[in-house]
Amino acid sequence: MSRFTRRSFLSQVGLVVMVSPLLAACGQQQSAPAGSQAPAAQTAPASQAAPAAAKPADAKPAAAPAKSGVELRVALESDVVTLDPPMFTDVYSNYVSSQIHETLFQVDHEMKIVPLLAEKLEQPNDTTYLVTLKKGVKFHNGEELTADDVKYTYARVMDPATKSPRTANLTDAVESPEKIEVVDKNTIKITLKAPFAPFLERLSFGALQILNKKAVEAAGADYAHKPVGTGPFKYVEWKTGEYAKVARFDDYWGDKAKLDQITFRPIPDQNTRLAELESGGIDYLMQIPFEEVARFKQEAKFDVQVVDAINISYMAYNTQKAPLNDANLRRAINYAVNKQEINDTIYAGLGTVAISPLNPSNWAWNKDVEPYKYDPNKAKELLKQSGYKGESLELAFNQATEVPRMAERIQAQVQDNLGIKLTLKPMEWGAFLTYIRGGDAHQMFLLGWSGNADPDSILYPLFHSKNFGAAGNRAFFKNDKVDELLLKAQTTIKQEDRKPLYFEAQDVILKEAPWAPIRHGINSAAFSKKVQGFKIHPLNRQILQGVTIQ
Repeated sequence: MSRFTRRSFLSQVGLVVMVSPLLAACGQQQSAPAGSQAPAAQTAPASQAAPAAAKPADAKPAAAPAKSGVELRVALESDVVTLDPPMFTDVYSNYVSSQIHETLFQVDHEMKIVPLLAEKLEQPNDTTYLVTLKKGVKFHNGEELTADDVKYTYARVMDPATKSPRTANLTDAVESPEKIEVVDKNTIKITLKAPFAPFLERLSFGALQILNKKAVEAAGADYAHKPVGTGPFKYVEWKTGEYAKVARFDDYWGDKAKLDQITFRPIPDQNTRLAELESGGIDYLMQIPFEEVARFKQEAKFDVQVVDAINISYMAYNTQKAPLNDANLRRAINYAVNKQEINDTIYAGLGTVAISPLNPSNWAWNKDVEPYKYDPNKAKELLKQSGYKGESLELAFNQATEVPRMAERIQAQVQDNLGIKLTLKPMEWGAFLTYIRGGDAHQMFLLGWSGNADPDSILYPLFHSKNFGAAGNRAFFKNDKVDELLLKAQTTIKQEDRKPLYFEAQDVILKEAPWAPIRHGINSAAFSKKVQGFKIHPLNRQILQGVTIQ
């Protein structure tokens, strides 16, 4: 995106971070653009108020009246891990938390950064952000939102005692909590260490959902089970392994939710999720099994939505642990995996085979990197050049959805092409995340990542050495050149100057092979016909307050 002009802020159409919304088809990841290079952001005078139309729900409700006392029942592939925003690293926790908590800014369906709890943004220079809050916003405990809550939230994220895996969302750009200043009751001033191109987008991240100091201190260590936000729904109950419930917040500052309650149910087994939808046990299934998408589109009793996603599925290696600290061994395995076959047979041809962590529609995607095309002969040559001694390797993965089938195909391909035995380790979601974040136990694993429109949200957490473990770099990849390029890209404002930095970073990453990019996917949803008013988001954000049940 182009740099902000001095004394500029979000214009009537928001800050554009993507050329166009992703089209319904096969696609990608959580926030990279699906079109060509993003245009310059439109700006307005610094004193102008942010658009009143920037409401959190931009899906139109159905014309027919909604039933009162209704509940939306949503199936999740995996359970919630925590409802304390700076502590979660998974999408399932954020799906629920984002109903309860809100950020200062959000990315809308057109992939523009628009105000949410913010009323106005002024930027007198490249390192100063003055954010005016909406007035009259209440937390679920009745407390009024103030600038003190924003400062408290951000200081808590930055505090080492919090042990947030998302601390870098702020500390990359802000030196200390003292640089976050309360100007008055409704104004917060944030001073950056240096110009930081993706900062405004960072303020839309789930880890920076605004909390109420009084509620956090009252709950103490149990805040994850007593969350209090400003969102359209308030927390009711979370029973691990069973459900998480939220209910409409009648004092919500924006458009009131049409639903009385939402119940999120973790149903890891794919067949069970399908059976629950078809029998009426749930109303909304996100991420339809790929082989079922065509059938569901033909079913008269369901509505189906599909969009390109902004994500990456990948297989990573623990680059700090022998024998996978050998780059030639990693490269050999990459060439031994037939990604096209995996996408065609397991994912029904939906999605795009990946050559880079960034999807082809991202303005920073480097089409000229040398891809790891399926080449068993080259794989054998590289294996001979490596120091591999014939030991078996372990491949860990989450046991839900299509991932086990992908693991089995990779196991067979690596065995057939290289004679390497892969031992499969399927795991429950929470245990899996814990297993791969420490660096001592795991060797190889399968995972996905959903970023945002700026390439920084993908490349920096996944490949900078500062982010070992839970912050994203679970391959424990360290390369001084990559670190330098990614940091320079953050502090370079103009998109045309950032692009070559990301191009070079991708080239180095691919050559070093800390992991194999496999595919970019789609976001899909199937609903009972009685569910109206939902519009699937390119980032799979679950914006549900406009939903009705007829």
